[in-house]
Amino acid sequence: MYIIEIIPLIKIASCGSQTLTYFSSQKPGIGSLVLAPLGRTEIKAIVKSVEPLENIKMEVKKKYFKLKPISKIISEEPIVTEAQMGLCQWLSDYYLSPIGIVLKLFLPKSVLRRKKLSALKKSFPSPAPENQNQPLRPVLLNSPERSQEYVSAVKGALQDKKSVLFLVPEINKISQYLPRLEKISKNIRVFHSELKTSEEMKCWQEVRDNEIDIIIGTRNSLFLPFPNLGLIVVDEEENESYKSWDQHPKYHTRTVALKLAKIFKAKIILGSQLPSPESFYRAKIGEYQLLQPKIKSQSGLDISLVDMREEARKTNYSIFSEELREQLANVIPKNKKVIIFVSRKGLAAAVLCRDCGHIIKCRECETPMVYHKTNGPEKGLLICHYCGKTMAPPSLCPKCKSWRIKYLGAGTQKIMEELGKIEGVKISAAIMDSDITPDRKKQEQISQDFQAGKYNVLVGTHLLFSSGLQQKADLVVVILADPLFNIPEFRSPERLMKILFKISALAKGTIIQTYNPDFYLFDFLKRNDFEGFLEQELKHRKALSYPPFSEVIKLTFSHKNNERARKEALEMKRKIQKSAPALNMLGPAPALVPKIRNKYFWHIIAKIKSDGLKEKKIIREIMGPDWSADVEPQTLL
Repeated sequence: MYIIEIIPLIKIASCGSQTLTYFSSQKPGIGSLVLAPLGRTEIKAIVKSVEPLENIKMEVKKKYFKLKPISKIISEEPIVTEAQMGLCQWLSDYYLSPIGIVLKLFLPKSVLRRKKLSALKKSFPSPAPENQNQPLRPVLLNSPERSQEYVSAVKGALQDKKSVLFLVPEINKISQYLPRLEKISKNIRVFHSELKTSEEMKCWQEVRDNEIDIIIGTRNSLFLPFPNLGLIVVDEEENESYKSWDQHPKYHTRTVALKLAKIFKAKIILGSQLPSPESFYRAKIGEYQLLQPKIKSQSGLDISLVDMREEARKTNYSIFSEELREQLANVIPKNKKVIIFVSRKGLAAAVLCRDCGHIIKCRECETPMVYHKTNGPEKGLLICHYCGKTMAPPSLCPKCKSWRIKYLGAGTQKIMEELGKIEGVKISAAIMDSDITPDRKKQEQISQDFQAGKYNVLVGTHLLFSSGLQQKADLVVVILADPLFNIPEFRSPERLMKILFKISALAKGTIIQTYNPDFYLFDFLKRNDFEGFLEQELKHRKALSYPPFSEVIKLTFSHKNNERARKEALEMKRKIQKSAPALNMLGPAPALVPKIRNKYFWHIIAKIKSDGLKEKKIIREIMGPDWSADVEPQTLL
């Protein structure tokens, strides 16, 4: 008889034990999959420990509850490796997430669905001899031309009989590196979230059985059962797509990859032309090895700043400045291409009454409804971009009954409307935003059509950066930069600079329209001095104790009653400060969007300066099941 400690593959309250104890007459392996009774149902779980009953008989007798038997052993042999179990526990502790939810990341969908795993081999192959060397120092490869360095590192790992994990931020980035990697080894597999269940399972098994040399994929590739990993490449390490924002645990790929490299004592390369301040800082203080290959000296960027205040003084209230209209009229007739970047989709960002100032908001989310033009006979639609609720635009103000309704802001559809007003120029334009081109294939098709000359103007949002544009356009336009740097958030300057650098790289010349042409970031942009910007940004962050000079945790509570949510947040902060008085805390404060789907959201921000394990343990013990934690959040709002 054996006493089995299991980790259920479901969420258990963050505070308290996250494992359950059962017994079995059979001896499953640690890391194997079992079925166990829980209440009136049965749950799948991973075996954490197995002890013969005679070894702990006295402890079992002291239990105040009766042990139940395991219902079924689905896999007698482990389906989670020892390295994965260690990484899973670390993820749970670091990201304050239930270990059962974390474990599900490591298992293919078909394994979670099956009642029997006869298709699997009986056991993992023998693990490679443990690497006795010290963990290698991470490498920050800061260069626009990184392929050759990657290829050299991959060849070195394969010569050492090690496998390679090559990570890219988005699926369409895979094609940039796959052809070159296939020249090194034909034993390569692509892995991402859009694989069919059968393809995912096949790849998982091949990696598990040490049959693959190279895996190239997105962030979920981290959780494959590598037996012999020698190299990890994280390309575009600064890309925000590496952050898991839509599910728990809300991990950051870069952080997990660094931990995985440490477990395997593998080499890790963080590649970027525009590195994150966190990685740049660690390279500057010597924690990372900094590689900056010599390339042709880069001159300043061809950027024209247009002061929109002057346009207003000239009574030009259009979203197109006179300079922009002249450039479009000059460029387009010459069969040249133009890209127009706007941070919003739709026709208008908000609908406002000019008499009483009332803004039409979603009743469930209290956010401004965005006006979209429709193809049907309707006047158009107001859409909430948080819950999807729609309504017809009002002809009168619902508050004061005034007819003086104004549509504010400029979205992708508004740009198209303004393009249609330019006389004497034949414009063929396409939109790329999440409404018009919601899936990757449509985005790639629009990009191909634009580059092939079907369209001479491409209007888009942030999707432009991940659409696969290869050829440079002749002109790129930022309709209004100000909304990007007026967000009260510590990452805003970094985010704006990366957007502007990436936008400028899409074309030979750039026009940026702004009401603040003296904003300090524009000087760094004109000089093409991203490193100088990072130095300045690190000074600002150090003064305010933001990453990399602290670790930030955002705690969130939501409730249908706003006052209840506020009081709960205040009580949570009081409890944490009582247990950890030295912890730097901000808030509580309502979220920037305070209400979504009839729930009010309140945040508490904690800044941790040490390694954070002690403070995280305190927070975890206090957190109730209705709280969520986001470690390394991409936004505090």
